[in-house]
Amino acid sequence: YSYGQFDNEPHLSADQVILFEDHLENGPGQWTAERPWDLTSASSNSPIHAWTDSPGGKYLNGENVSLTTLPVDLGSVTQSTLQFQTCYDLQTGHDHGYVEISTDQGVTWTRVATYTGRTVHWARETVDLGVMNGAGELRVRFRLNTDGDITGDGWYVDDVAVFTTQEVQPVAAFYS
Repeated sequence: YSYGQFDNEPHLSADQVILFEDHLENGPGQWTAERPWDLTSASSNSPIHAWTDSPGGKYLNGENVSLTTLPVDLGSVTQSTLQFQTCYDLQTGHDHGYVEISTDQGVTWTRVATYTGRTVHWARETVDLGVMNGAGELRVRFRLNTDGDITGDGWYVDDVAVFTTQEVQPVAAFYS
């Protein structure tokens, strides 16, 4: 896969506000990564870098490793959405990529999306993170969980954004 092959910009409307955004070109500063998760230049949706659970080869059997954002301040946000680019090669039905969220500093996690099987191209994923009800902060994690059998190239994640929709004030109409 190469940059420019697919559209990489988030599709946000004028009433959407970005709470977190990372195209992964400035290093891992906004993330906590359990090994073997690492930035790679082998495949990415946007120029040069993406995260992968298996840099330089196939993922291992018996993995349960995650990539987690630093806390995202939700302020007074009541509902948010996650958008990211992904491609993956996981043993169908046995090895999974999970997207999970936490609003209690990572004590508990809620699964909001599951991936298994294989994609041919990078794809934009949009996940409704649900009602936050003033949770304060949000953490998003991408977790790979594998069995003890067949392995694949793994999971790639790029161009991650969390956004909310703000209330749009009506525009006054002037007629002459």
